[in-house]
Amino acid sequence: MRMVAENWITAMTIELSARAIDLALLQQASRFQLATPEGRRESAAWLANLYRQLLAATKPEVFLEIGAFSAMFSRSVRASLPNTEFHAIEANPHNFEAFRRDVETADVRYHHAAAGDSIGQVTFNVATEIKGKTIHSVRADNSVLTKPGVQYQSVTVPQTTVDHFASQNGVSGRRCSLWVDVEGLAYQVLDGCSRTLHSTDFVFIEVEEREFWAGQKLAGDVKRMMAGRGFFPIARDFEYGHQHNLIFTSGEAFDQPLVQKCLTEALSK
Repeated sequence: MRMVAENWITAMTIELSARAIDLALLQQASRFQLATPEGRRESAAWLANLYRQLLAATKPEVFLEIGAFSAMFSRSVRASLPNTEFHAIEANPHNFEAFRRDVETADVRYHHAAAGDSIGQVTFNVATEIKGKTIHSVRADNSVLTKPGVQYQSVTVPQTTVDHFASQNGVSGRRCSLWVDVEGLAYQVLDGCSRTLHSTDFVFIEVEEREFWAGQKLAGDVKRMMAGRGFFPIARDFEYGHQHNLIFTSGEAFDQPLVQKCLTEALSK
């Protein structure tokens, strides 16, 4: 009986702590005029800039951009991190062919694969028509998952886990940071990332508060998983309704004086 009570108290404490963190993150909304599209875009730009500052302060050995599209973020910080090894993973074959030359010219290694929680091959869905309108195959919002009301062309692409990718590319165990934008598959990508997270300082990741893609995991699922791996969110944006980006930090990274300085300056302005 005592053990049951202790487990209940522990679970309640964890849940209350999570709610307290969520409330603190929501209070960051006061920085922006969220009634306007410009204000929401400003919040996204602010969060990305904070991430740039954190990377500049910690100088990761490896940076992985997962669901990279054109790998724009990696390309934007490449020059400021000359000793960091950059890898970008993109599943959509049309995107990969469209951006491959530009990404590799920027000294970012570009890989065609879908990141997930298993290794092998997977069906990737390229949207061809939305509400009767034909759309271009080079898009940032295609996924292994599907949305209602959208017509797709299904293609088979290689799938890897982040852990397997790190091992195959000789970066396992090296201190790294991640950018994850995988259209509804955030949970699965992190599930395939358990070993890599042991040496990770920060994760910038897109999450959803309601189901955009059929069967997807939601923001709460992602936060609970990350808490179990020793990570907690420190900042968020408000770019879209029910969809936003979070920066997670490990406890070890959070305790670094330069990281504390970055956060103090960013959150005090």
